[in-house]
Amino acid sequence: MLVMKKIIIAVIAAAVTATSFADSFAVPAAPAQPVSNAHAYFELASGYAVTNFVNFDNKLSPSDFVHPNGGFAFGVDAGYVFMPHLGVEVGYMTPLQNTAWATDHTMNRVAQHSFYGAARIETSLGQPNFSLFALAGFGYTKQTFTAATGGPVKQSSACGFVGGVGVNYIIAHNFTIGARYMRAASRDNNSVANNAAFPAPQYYLVTLGYRFNM
Repeated sequence: MLVMKKIIIAVIAAAVTATSFADSFAVPAAPAQPVSNAHAYFELASGYAVTNFVNFDNKLSPSDFVHPNGGFAFGVDAGYVFMPHLGVEVGYMTPLQNTAWATDHTMNRVAQHSFYGAARIETSLGQPNFSLFALAGFGYTKQTFTAATGGPVKQSSACGFVGGVGVNYIIAHNFTIGARYMRAASRDNNSVANNAAFPAPQYYLVTLGYRFNM
């Protein structure tokens, strides 16, 4: 019986030694490769545009406006997230409900068109279908003033900072819904001849989009 115990102990010891010896020559496992979240996206947006003409020009009052602060707005954007948390986006926004205001009792129509390109920083906060993002970049806004009396069309334009924040959620089959706030480029002085100042259009939008996984 004693001999049998010694044999069992010897076998166990030999097995442990062999395992340790084999482990010393084992090839380390390759580190897990991060899952790529690179993707492209396209979105349609609608909501409300705030034009702030009432606060911008002290010669005007709310009663001078048909739409004192703006109106219904439309937008479209597309982008590409090429690495975790970082991407680029381009877009277009316009108040479809053109602001109309009175100067010397003459009604004028104001139309704005804003284009931009921006860097996009986003995070999921640990939720795979959710993203919180911020945008910062450069934009161009064109504005036209058309008099109801049929006078000449006057145009102004501005290039400058564009910024925004928003949230997105994947609902099903890569379709997304979201909400965002955007501030377009503006001109805050009249130093350039024939290029009148105008306030920064601000957009509060809801979005419907599609995400293309790469």
